[in-house]
Amino acid sequence: MVVSLRLNPIQNRTSRRWTFLSAILGALFLLTTSSTTIAQNSLRSEITPSSGHIDDLFLFTITYEGQQERITPQVSAGGDFQVQLLGPKSSISIINGQMFVRQQFVYQLTPKREGTLKTPEVQAIVGGQTLSAAPLAVTIKSSGSATAPSGPQGGQPEQIFMKQTAEPGSAYIGQQIVNAITVYTRVNLRGVRIEDDAADGFWQETISDG
Repeated sequence: MVVSLRLNPIQNRTSRRWTFLSAILGALFLLTTSSTTIAQNSLRSEITPSSGHIDDLFLFTITYEGQQERITPQVSAGGDFQVQLLGPKSSISIINGQMFVRQQFVYQLTPKREGTLKTPEVQAIVGGQTLSAAPLAVTIKSSGSATAPSGPQGGQPEQIFMKQTAEPGSAYIGQQIVNAITVYTRVNLRGVRIEDDAADGFWQETISDG
């Protein structure tokens, strides 16, 4: 701020007082704007992978961010996928003295057919307001089952073999990668259990034993 040298002392003090009050009001406005931004509620969904085969594993994640401590999302049923809840997870942080909540609900989706399918529509009521996340398009192709590899020296195909896939193929730090291990067998297996091997550089969690 520029103060004219022609102002007398009284006018100068008044100008400084107004400058001080303006600074306070400006700071209050910034704090209010920041708090309002934090208080906004949002609901979104994502699916991993975004395309695949009818026998692939699809993870459908619903993410809520806002100030309500707990929500219950309503997921439409009877659509293109069978829906199974794997579990919720949440985190809480304090920003500018206000509580900020992030909740995620992870579902396993099983395609019912091939083609361009739609994920379920999601709604949640937060403080009397209805939030929604529109369905996402997913391209589903025919079975991606691998051909059984030949035995030693081109003999009979293997009776049991496994296939491992990771989606997406590239990611940023903190992004979720789905690592699926599929067992193919020509014999009747019961009680199959795959132990989680160490993955250097990754934090891992089993999401489905199906």
